Amino acid sequence: MSRNASLPFELGGPQDGRGEAEILLYSTVDGRPVAVADHWYRRWHNSWDSEANARRMMARHTVTMVKLPQSYPRMTVKLRGGGAWSAVTSVLGGVGAALDPVNALLGGIQQKLFSPQTVDLTLGHPPFDEKFEIVATDPDVARSLLGPLLVEEQASGRAPTWTIQGSDLYTLQGSSPIVPEEIPARLSALLRVADLLGH
Repeated sequence: MSRNASLPFELGGPQDGRGEAEILLYSTVDGRPVAVADHWYRRWHNSWDSEANARRMMARHTVTMVKLPQSYPRMTVKLRGGGAWSAVTSVLGGVGAALDPVNALLGGIQQKLFSPQTVDLTLGHPPFDEKFEIVATDPDVARSLLGPLLVEEQASGRAPTWTIQGSDLYTLQGSSPIVPEEIPARLSALLRVADLLGH
């Protein structure tokens, strides 16, 4: 266990703070390095006043990670929609953009210039496409990693949503703090994703 550790990737987008893991538990399972972290970061949001930085929202998650043997371009498999909170932040972001269009435009330009370009994908498999969306910087690599076995695991609900960034495969589950009793099931599910990448 270590405290106040930096994770090797950003959980939010390029506009968000990198954050810290207050507690990081790590080990090796079935030959793969794994970790679970109680992680927080400050999320940027559109604002029209000069104190926007001081009022960023704090996001907290339990992060489960598996180190992969090779590196891949960033990609995410997430549930469609995003739920009520996504709708709220979308509305608030729209209000901020409407009241401060110059800064909203500059923020959009900055994100396009400095963040990796991503595309949204579908696989042509309705049970999967209706539930999940894929955001990837390299569509061909993403399609090669999402083979029939992994797609079926996702569509049936047996696999969590996940992100790959470099050699790190991770998933966010709810809020922190870590619930020790949940660690084995979460690690097992993410290790299953790691085993099925490309199959």
